[in-house]
Amino acid sequence: YDNLDNRVGEPKGRLNTEFDYRKSVIREHMLAIFREAVERYDVDGVELDCTRNCKFFPAGDLNAGSAAECAPIMTDFVRQVREVLDKAGKKRKKKLLLAATIPYSLLGARREGLDLPVWARLGLVDIVCMSSPFLADFDRDIRDTKQKLPGVQVYAGCDRNFEWPGRVVPMETYRAMALNYLRQGADGTY
Repeated sequence: YDNLDNRVGEPKGRLNTEFDYRKSVIREHMLAIFREAVERYDVDGVELDCTRNCKFFPAGDLNAGSAAECAPIMTDFVRQVREVLDKAGKKRKKKLLLAATIPYSLLGARREGLDLPVWARLGLVDIVCMSSPFLADFDRDIRDTKQKLPGVQVYAGCDRNFEWPGRVVPMETYRAMALNYLRQGADGTY
């Protein structure tokens, strides 16, 4: 609860406690974490887990705008993460990968300020996993996503299988879901 002015809203319990990526102090803090990880450990890359809370900007209002309008801020942040990886990779003489796990779909991600087609065009990400936070979601359009993200590996998330807050999904359903995604051209499942 330190620095509540750097959060996306007025905290209500655990709600609205996510970092507000419009604030440069937040982006610099996260970049420092990535720098330390790639300098300290022999990693193959990093993953941006954008499904943990799926909130990077305040909800839209007359002063804040919508999260989708903040997409250029997040694109610049991802560009800086890519630069950290490229610098460390150059020293190690290997490419360090950048993966992003996104909420739901390209449209769902865009609504949260994550513009994956732009990231792909700029060569910022290597792997994208379409997932969802805390729910089993069976509707991923892999073919469309691969067309909009050329050169990026696309994985489909087969999400959680537990009772709270969703339903328990039978293992056979997961197998069918994974087979459907692979038939659509997914590079794998997550």
